[in-house]
Amino acid sequence: VIVGSDSHNPKNLCDEAFLKANEYARSLGLEIVDSLSINMSKTKKRLLFICLGNICRSPAAEGVMKKMVADAGLAAGYEIDSAGIGDWHVGQLPDSRMRNCGARRGYNFNSRARQFDKTVDFDRFDNILVMDRNNYRAITSMAPDDEARDKVHMLTDYCVEHAGAEAVPDPYYGDEDGFAETWGDVSAVADALVRHYRGD
Repeated sequence: VIVGSDSHNPKNLCDEAFLKANEYARSLGLEIVDSLSINMSKTKKRLLFICLGNICRSPAAEGVMKKMVADAGLAAGYEIDSAGIGDWHVGQLPDSRMRNCGARRGYNFNSRARQFDKTVDFDRFDNILVMDRNNYRAITSMAPDDEARDKVHMLTDYCVEHAGAEAVPDPYYGDEDGFAETWGDVSAVADALVRHYRGD
């Protein structure tokens, strides 16, 4: 049951009538939904961050972006996720070094790794952001058509702070400093993305 946008607020209806209508709808297995909520869902910005295994760079980008949009009061307007090209770490938490790096800076990187699903993700997301050229080639090679391929972008394309950078380096085989650099890179890009979407 859809309530028109002019009356999406229950306070604009008689409270008793609204509650009775809602109770009746639920008894039929329906739900009263306001059209404003539907329109907001349609206009959500849907971002997917991609790296090789989904345990270092992309979950960090996901976590940073989620916190930044939440801090800006914009969380309801975004769907943010991450995935990996390979399936080696599916179901695992991000690398402990990445989680520790985030925790020291007030971020919680706790998403579980998953593999990119070409049958779902090209349709579900409107901006697929990859960390390096190898990621870009791997994901675009799976695209079913030009429209899907055009959704894939280098994460660094949005980073004014590091203009000219071609990749967010993979810290997996390095030391703690590499994870700090990754956090710095994805933080700069997440900030630039928020400003980009706000039209700043």
